[in-house]
Amino acid sequence: MRNTLVVLLASLAMTSAVYAKDYHRYSRRAPQTQQYAQFVSKQQAGQAALDAIWQQYQQNAFVDEVELKNKNGDAYYKVEVKLYSGKEYDVYVDAKTGQVKQTNVSYDEAGKIAEQAVFERYQTQGRIGDVELKYKNGQSYYEVEIKTFNGMEFDVNVDAQTGNVLRIKMDD
Repeated sequence: MRNTLVVLLASLAMTSAVYAKDYHRYSRRAPQTQQYAQFVSKQQAGQAALDAIWQQYQQNAFVDEVELKNKNGDAYYKVEVKLYSGKEYDVYVDAKTGQVKQTNVSYDEAGKIAEQAVFERYQTQGRIGDVELKYKNGQSYYEVEIKTFNGMEFDVNVDAQTGNVLRIKMDD
């Protein structure tokens, strides 16, 4: 019994030494977040988005989610903002400067442009569903969902700078 106890204690000590060695090796690595040290914080990005929403709509809102994105070397925060009235907006904030990526077309204008484009092309009226600002390859555009009264659904992309309709796609 005594020999068994000695063997168990010895194996426990060796196992602990192996784990301690591995922990020590991994704990000495440089932090993975050093490359993000020059970016503004998520809180700063959220505040910039709230300020932009207030300037545009004069309504109180809250930040629902902040996500850091990096596409083609362009680092930015996607900030999901919700108005207390229920509307939701995505605001893009430059991760290095903290400046909101400006658009010349508002969410409401993009919705009306998309609604009109569907009517002109398909001669059917509908209502505006979700309006989401997207940012891809340095270009910002709105993806607008239009639901027609006869049950059809369309996704319409509207350039956020010019207001031009980039694409109309019928959903299946």
